[in-house]
Amino acid sequence: MNKKVFISGFILLLLALAPFGVKNIVDKSIELNKTELDKVGVDLSIVNTQGYINTNRKFTLTISDEVKFKEFFKNLIVEKYPLYSASIDGIYKRDTKELDDFIKGIVFKGNIENSNINPFSNIKVYTYLDKLSDKIMNKIKNDNDSSQILLPLFNTEALAFNMEFDNNTKLKSLVLKDINEKFNMPNNPGKMNETIFQVLGYKVINNSTEKEIIADINLDKINFDIKSQRSSSNILLNNLKYNINYENQFINNGNMKIQNINISSGPKNSVSLGETDIYSKAFVTNGIYSSNFKIYANKFKLIGNNKNTSLDDLELEVHLNGVNYNKLENLLLAYNTFEIESYNAMHLPDYKKKLKMQEFINPLLKEASSILNDGLSIKVNSKVSVLTNNNLNLNDLAFVLDAKLNKNNLTAQTFNQFALLSLLDINAELKMLEEDYASLSKIFPSNFTNLASMYLTKEKGKVKFNLILQRGKIEVNGQAVN
Repeated sequence: MNKKVFISGFILLLLALAPFGVKNIVDKSIELNKTELDKVGVDLSIVNTQGYINTNRKFTLTISDEVKFKEFFKNLIVEKYPLYSASIDGIYKRDTKELDDFIKGIVFKGNIENSNINPFSNIKVYTYLDKLSDKIMNKIKNDNDSSQILLPLFNTEALAFNMEFDNNTKLKSLVLKDINEKFNMPNNPGKMNETIFQVLGYKVINNSTEKEIIADINLDKINFDIKSQRSSSNILLNNLKYNINYENQFINNGNMKIQNINISSGPKNSVSLGETDIYSKAFVTNGIYSSNFKIYANKFKLIGNNKNTSLDDLELEVHLNGVNYNKLENLLLAYNTFEIESYNAMHLPDYKKKLKMQEFINPLLKEASSILNDGLSIKVNSKVSVLTNNNLNLNDLAFVLDAKLNKNNLTAQTFNQFALLSLLDINAELKMLEEDYASLSKIFPSNFTNLASMYLTKEKGKVKFNLILQRGKIEVNGQAVN
């Protein structure tokens, strides 16, 4: 009996002490993060702690050192986009006083909540933008229109996030607090625009590893609507889902689905897009880079200036293969260097600017030529259903392309269209209904349509053009062109 009492008492004691132990672990984790944040110019202050079984800590997060923070942010970008390091360094070397004034003193507030019973439970964090830098806040407060719009957003914690971290402080999910704001924006003196701004249902599920960014992103709605006495404009996006797996700017894949997008400006100008599905995948095999891209778009409409264009369905697939991956990286580095030097030469006299640009465009052309010299291949498969505008009416259009650039020794100096034709192998086919061809013929010059009619073939109510190019020799539907 005494043994059972002792064991029971020991278990109760452990249960009683468990919250204390877990709380200490979380406290140490916070202190460790506080030290790390201080190194990057961010001050974390715990202003209040409550609770024993569940602990809730109120905190303030302040960007106290804009120089350290910018350096941290730069390193973060370079880590994920290493080939852009030269461009990023170039940007950071420019005068950033306005950016510094904006960053220094930004304050986030919120609370951290965790269970002290279960050491493996998630840590929940709520945070919101409390204020911008003092300099920016003073400008807002001294401007009547800005203060009426922006200050209530800070007071109501309009820009806020709910985040969940695992017990190793890895982010598991991020949810943006719904933004549903309605306010009046000044237009002309004495007149106001009624404005609605909504961002609803934004959520990120994070499954990233040290090597890859892996995430599922969901957005229910973005709505930006402005109405005045004379006109109105609107941007509306509904139901976006995006799955991404990202290693670097070349090696990645993703799938994005959108229910619809509508953009309008006044009663006579608008663009709308129905269900859209976009898929991309890029990978490297034995040093060779390949990429696949697919898009399906439904119910596209463009209205404006008495010209209307509509498209019921578009299917497009593009496959690229045979590119040397290392050379592709070198091309991007050369391009980044060219971009930086272009900016640096903006204020030089014209003759010096030209010499400077020539100095850095030559390496860019050299890297591009090196990639093309190895050859590459591209395949395209596309279908269009019901494409109409004021002058055109197509109901069934299909295009297939299989093209290969053979190995060569072309340079920027020796490049010309005749040399290129001798290096290309192309098999392309265009099919359309006979009535579609008749519709197209009305918008092209008669000499072009007469030439095309010499080569076309008809089968089962469709017109077909099959073009074959091999080593400079061109055939259309079996007839030699050159």
